[in-house]
This record gives sequence, C-alpha cells and structure tokens, in this order.
Amino acid sequence: MSAKEIIRNNPFILVFISLILFLIISSFLNMMLLSIVFTLTLLTGIYATFEGKPRLNFGLVAGVLAIFMTWGISFESVDLVLNVVRFIFFFTFVSYVCHRIMRKVIFSPVIDFNIIAGAVSVYILMALLFSFIFSLLHIIDPNSFRFPETHESSIDFVYFSYVTITTLGYGEITPASPIARSLAMVLALIGQLYLTILVAILVSKFKGWKELQRETEDEDSSSKKEE
Repeated sequence: MSAKEIIRNNPFILVFISLILFLIISSFLNMMLLSIVFTLTLLTGIYATFEGKPRLNFGLVAGVLAIFMTWGISFESVDLVLNVVRFIFFFTFVSYVCHRIMRKVIFSPVIDFNIIAGAVSVYILMALLFSFIFSLLHIIDPNSFRFPETHESSIDFVYFSYVTITTLGYGEITPASPIARSLAMVLALIGQLYLTILVAILVSKFKGWKELQRETEDEDSSSKKEE
C-alpha cells in the first residue's frame, strides 16, 4: 500500500497527530509556530471531513474561513468584536468536524486504528471548543478566572480546558465567576460521559464485527465442504 493510499484511508489518524502536535506546541507559546500548527490542524480537519460532495462543501468553506481568522487575528488580541467573529468561525468549524467524525465512528461497520483515532480526536476537539469559550469569556469579563502571578495568556485556556476535561485540576487557573464555574463543570461532565459512552459503543461494535467475521468464515467453510 502506497503512502497516498494510507493517508486516504486513515484521515482521522492525521487529525489525531495534528492535534497532539498542537497541544505540544501550545506549551511553548510561540505564536508564529502555534499559528502554523493550528492551521495544519484545521487543514487535516477539512481533509478528514470533505468527501467531494456539494452538500458537504460547508466544511471546506468554514475551514478556510477559520484558517483566515487564524492569520488575520492574533491569538493575543483583546478586541471583543474580532474575538467574537473568530470564535464563531472556530466554533462552527470544529463543531462540524466533531459531528462528521462521530457519524463515521458510530456508523462504521468495523473498528480499526483510524476509527479509534477519530473517536479520540473528538474528545480532544471538545476540550479545544471549550478553550475558545473560556478565552472569549475572559475577554468579556477579565475577572472570570484567576491566574498565576507569573503569566496570563489566551493560550492558557487550552491548558485549562484539557486539565478540566480530564478532571485533573492542578489549580493554577481557577474559574472565579458563576458562569465560568458552570462551564467548567459542564466540560468535566461531558468529558466523563463521552468516555463512558464511547467505550460502550466501541466494545459493542467490536463484538458485532467479530461475530460477523465468524459468520462469514462459517459460511465460507460450508461452501467449501459442499463443493
């Protein structure tokens, strides 16, 4: 199998790899490098959800607009209007990618590394969605969160989201306003429910796939004996 075929058959693995790379790079707070890797993540999202059908071109348009907003507005911008516009584009596209990937995961007849990577990618993307919400909330109300004295950056909300969704909670960044606390609780609850439901779906689909394989093998054996 050629590299092109591997990429074509495993788009969700590309999304997963780009997301992990983005999380690693976000720790270094290099805005140029972060923008490049985030653009790569958006491109893999477009590739993974685009099937060349006119009715699915919404994902392409939303993805291109999200990329434009990545380079058009700094991650450190505090302008409310610009951040609201960027939030709308990012949230719309990432929500669309989550929806398309989950449909593939739920309705896929087989369980392979690509499907598993897709399911995990949705989990990572959900936390990324909430990081957009937390960042926008902080711009609207700077007292929504308490930060360490050493640093305060919009990228910190990426870290806060993943610490929250995993219910790790180190405590460096804490929600201070009622709405911030409510959103943090919702994210933690969604994270736990998603993992529970995801495991149930994957286990049931794996069992069904194995049973189908056994039935197919039994039919083949019966056909050979009759011959």
